[in-house]
This record gives sequence, structure tokens and C-alpha cells, in this order.
Amino acid sequence: MFQPFCRMRALCSSVMILSFLSVFTGCASMSNVATKTEQFDTAQLEYTQMIRWGRFDDATVWVAEDAAEEFLAQSAAQENLRVTDYKVLRTNLNNTEWTATVIVRYELHLLDQLINKTVTEKQSWQFNTTANRWEVNTNLFEVIGEALKQH
Repeated sequence: MFQPFCRMRALCSSVMILSFLSVFTGCASMSNVATKTEQFDTAQLEYTQMIRWGRFDDATVWVAEDAAEEFLAQSAAQENLRVTDYKVLRTNLNNTEWTATVIVRYELHLLDQLINKTVTEKQSWQFNTTANRWEVNTNLFEVIGEALKQH
């Protein structure tokens, strides 16, 4: 009778340890989700605000490495452009694949002309696990160029 009691006690101890470990690793996993989500919120806000204030060179820090040079080249042609306002229309964050799509509407003004335009940017974000940071791919300057051709 003593032996079954010991087995039961060992089984209960094992179950308690496994339960503790699963809760602990679950919390760590939830913490990782919260951290990456917070990092995304910060990255997206900083990038969009840098665009809003015409700090295109600074915004490059968030652009995907393989697109940064092109982004800088295109931004250099925007000296006559001022972004006067922006509004985030939609954010779709996938915290399984660590991607996000953000739709932002910008109000633009050309300094040498009396032209105001509204453009919509699609920001495609991806978490770069190697660099441990969020990166954006965007066609913002192409969208602006198309909008200005329509004038």
C-alpha cells in the first residue's frame, strides 16, 4: 500500500513540474509576442512620423536593407515636397509570421507650385530575425510620382 502512494506522489510532482514549465514557457512566448508587437508599433510610428516631417534620410533606418539605397535615391528628388499631414487607415499585424501591412494616407504640398495632393502608401513590414528589428518595404515615392503626373 505504501508503494502506490509513492508512485502517485511522484506522478503528481511530475505533473506539477510540467504544468509550471508549460506556464513559464507560455509566459515567455507571450512576452516575446508583446515585445515584437511593441517594437512594430514603435518602428511604424517612427517611420511614418519621419516621412511626415520630411526626414526621408532618417526614415531609411526602417527601410529593408536591400531597398534602402533606392529609397535614398528617390527621396533626394523630393526636396520640393512637404508632407502636411498623415492618417493611418489600417494596420494588419500577423504575429505568427511576423509581417504587417499598414495603409497610410498622406497630404502633400509642392513648395514651388500651388498643388496639394493626397496619396496612399502601402507599408509592408517584416521582422528581420537576423537584425532583430522590423523593416519596411514601400513604394511611397513611386506613388507620389504617379500622383504628381496626374496634375
